[in-house]
Amino acid sequence: RKATTLSVGQPIAIPIEEFSALAESSMDASVSASKNASKDSNKVDSARYTLETPGETEVSIKPTDGSTPELLWNNTGIPGTYHFRRIVDAGDGPVGDDSGVDDSGVDDSGGDDPDNGVVRTLRVVEVPDVESELSGLAVDRLSSLASTVDAKVYTTLAQLQSDDRTRRFGQEIWRWLLAALLVAMIVELFLQQRLVSRRASVEAS
Repeated sequence: RKATTLSVGQPIAIPIEEFSALAESSMDASVSASKNASKDSNKVDSARYTLETPGETEVSIKPTDGSTPELLWNNTGIPGTYHFRRIVDAGDGPVGDDSGVDDSGVDDSGGDDPDNGVVRTLRVVEVPDVESELSGLAVDRLSSLASTVDAKVYTTLAQLQSDDRTRRFGQEIWRWLLAALLVAMIVELFLQQRLVSRRASVEAS
């Protein structure tokens, strides 16, 4: 089975000859070349074509006119697998049996059987990789956007953590209190030593 990958929005074009090639490759090797050619000629002349989209909606589709007809589908905005089927609508013989084909030309048999006139090919439509690539926003533009919504831009994790602690627990003042206590203790020791030295000098005199 042939599968070709396309991007979302890219039209799908399938040559009608592709169905003939798939049918020939699927036929039993014991069938003679002349019989194959006869069958294939009947199939091309009396074939119907359907398309099953990723939304599981199967519709009839007609080939384009011209020397090289093809199935053309432009509505590929939904990523997924698009199934194209050729269904023979011949009236005699096992080839072209319409069992499983409803009045709208849609095949509901669910399988591929070239000998009974059903040949399927598919195309896979994917979202381009570039759609998943994230690009950074300039700092000045980001700051401008932040100012419009009264927000703040953090460039480092430490700034964010510091502001988060302040928001949750308030401004920390214990460091300042500890520093003041240490300064007071040093001043007290200094004054105490001076007083002791002065008292000793007075007693000595």
